[in-house]
Amino acid sequence: MDWNDYKALCDSPRTFSRWMLEQSIELLRDEPQRADALTRVLQGVPLDKPSDHRGDASTDMFVVALESSAARGIHRVVVAAVSAGLTTSGTKPRGLGGFAEAWREYVGYIEVEDAKMSSASKIVTSLIDAFNACDLDRIMGHFTDDSIYHNIPVDP
Repeated sequence: MDWNDYKALCDSPRTFSRWMLEQSIELLRDEPQRADALTRVLQGVPLDKPSDHRGDASTDMFVVALESSAARGIHRVVVAAVSAGLTTSGTKPRGLGGFAEAWREYVGYIEVEDAKMSSASKIVTSLIDAFNACDLDRIMGHFTDDSIYHNIPVDP
C-alpha cells in the first residue's frame, strides 16, 4: 500500500484507529451491545499499512460499518462523556478531544449512505412493482430511450 492511498483511506470518516475504538469501547461500558459492535470491528482485519509505516498495533486502522442507530448511540455517549469531563485509560492526559467530532462525522457519513441506499431501494422497488402490475408504461418510465434491459438468461 502506498502512502497516498493509505492516507486517503485513513482520512475517511468511516475509518478509525484501534486506539480510538478501544477508548470508545471503554466509554461504552454501560452500553454492552454497542461496545460489542466495536469489539467485532477490532476482531476484523485492519487496513494494510505502507511498508515503511512505523506505528505499533494501536495505529492499526479499521473500516467501521455500523447501523445508523448504533452510530448515533455511540455519538450520544461520547458527547455526554465529553460534556461530563470524563476520560478513559488512554485519554487521561489529553481528554477526549476529537472523539465527538470523529463520531459526528461518522454518523453524517452513515446517514448519507443510508439516504443513497434508500433512494436506490425505492427505485428498484418501484420497478418491481411495475413489473408485478404488468404496467408497461410504469416499467418504461424507469428507462431512458437508449436503455438496454438484459434479464439474464434472456437475450437483451
